[in-house]
Amino acid sequence: MTEGVLEDDVGGRLVYDENWVEPLVELMESTKVRNEASLQARERALERYDVRVAIKKYKSILSALQSLN
Repeated sequence: MTEGVLEDDVGGRLVYDENWVEPLVELMESTKVRNEASLQARERALERYDVRVAIKKYKSILSALQSLN
């Protein structure tokens, strides 16, 4: 499963072309939106990119390679 680092409304806002003003204004004007976005972004980073997650993935890969021998 390949998922991008960014996802709209999960830890931030994806913008295209000239529609960047509205999401920026929303983030600037709403403490609630900023707080929710930062919590979501942190959670996503910990779930996907924390060193403990990487270690588990490397162990799994190394175990699979070891079983090939």
